[in-house]
Amino acid sequence: MCAMKNESRFASVLGAPVRLQVFLLVTGLFAGWALTGDKSSRLPEGTRPDYLVSPLMSNPVVDAVLGFGAVLFIAAVLFGVLRFQELDRRWYSLLLVTLAIGGYLGHAARIVTAGGIGVNLGAIFVLCVELPMIGVVAAVLAVRTSRLLRAPDTGAEQHPAGAPLRSQVHLVVSGAFAAWWLVGDLSANVSPGARLDYLVPPLPVVSLTPAIDVLVGSVALALASGTLLVTATTSARSRWLGQFLSALALGAVLGFFFRVLTAGGIGANIGGGLVLLLGLPLLVAAAGALAWRTTRLLRA
Repeated sequence: MCAMKNESRFASVLGAPVRLQVFLLVTGLFAGWALTGDKSSRLPEGTRPDYLVSPLMSNPVVDAVLGFGAVLFIAAVLFGVLRFQELDRRWYSLLLVTLAIGGYLGHAARIVTAGGIGVNLGAIFVLCVELPMIGVVAAVLAVRTSRLLRAPDTGAEQHPAGAPLRSQVHLVVSGAFAAWWLVGDLSANVSPGARLDYLVPPLPVVSLTPAIDVLVGSVALALASGTLLVTATTSARSRWLGQFLSALALGAVLGFFFRVLTAGGIGANIGGGLVLLLGLPLLVAAAGALAWRTTRLLRA
């Protein structure tokens, strides 16, 4: 009897997607805070660090408990979402983006509350540049959520397989940004003040701070995961899931290649040269094969 009551309560939560978004936002924040860890500078013993914003807590044990609990809760909710057939599949991407926003906010909170000597330039950049960016993402999410709540039946029959070309383009772009974030900067470790040589200079905005990579990459990964989940849970999976996975892999390779090309080092970038000579032609051939396969599926 108790198990049935708990199951019904869980189902009622899953049936209220806005409430589910709030849960994922909060748990994502705790998970992001715990997984990022303390970003304070290592100072000599007895040196008092300066804070732009003092942290509410700085206990590794508490962080570990919060992070582990948040990750378990997130896994349970996402597993329940996939099993809950009554939930509109269009909520998948919105829920995952909400989770990504929460995780980024936890990451940003660590940077803002980091201790050091002097002014915390990273925190100022987060407050002045990155939080407005996440505000834009949150505003788009709120608009999409509001539209889905106001007209739940509008476009209910639409899913990624209904527009496979557009979905594959989205997956290529999302895979590239997600791989860019996950691979990270491949520049050589040099002594402070040393000037790096670049075959291709990195993007000026992205190279300002790794936190922008976290924001863009996590949102891109959430959107791609939502597209794949919707496809995998519909009858179109046998026809389009392989194509969509290939498009995501193509984007991931593109993001990895761009990291190699924009890596700084001393002297020639041999890896970047190999990418230009061998990698890009193979990537173009893979894209052509993907387009040919997509055309055949559309004509069938």
